[in-house]
Parts: sequence; structure tokens; C-alpha cells
Amino acid sequence: MTKAIVLIILSVALLALIVVVTVDNLITRFRVRENQKAWDEFSQNMTFRERTDIYLEWVEMRKKEKGWKYYYFPCIHLKGEQK
Repeated sequence: MTKAIVLIILSVALLALIVVVTVDNLITRFRVRENQKAWDEFSQNMTFRERTDIYLEWVEMRKKEKGWKYYYFPCIHLKGEQK
């Protein structure tokens, strides 16, 4: 009986962990994608040098603007590489 209860508790804990990791992964993917679109739009007419100069400041501003706890870094594309 005791082994069965321990097994059930471990199964529930493992299932809960899987759900939390999956939800976190989905949220992170969504926010990175959202940030990438915003960054591409913001930096559309900038040179690579201008992009690198303002990049971290923009990421910090975006984090505060959205009220996010973590940073979500978009890619800095070279000209003509944007997808």
C-alpha cells in the first residue's frame, strides 16, 4: 500500500513538472516571436552598427514596457537576412 501511494505521488509530481515546463516553453516561444517581430519593425531602416548600438537598450525598454520578468532577446539580422 505504501509503495502504491509513493508511486502515485511521484507520478502526479512528474506530470505537474511536465505541464509546467511545456507551458513555460510555449510562453517563451510566443514572447521571443513577438519580440522578434517588434525588433524587425523597429530596426528596419537601421545599419548594423546602429542596431548593435541600441540593441540592449531596446531589449530593456521592451521588457519594462511589457512587464515581463525575464529578457527575451531577438536576433540581430544582417541586411537582407530578415525572414
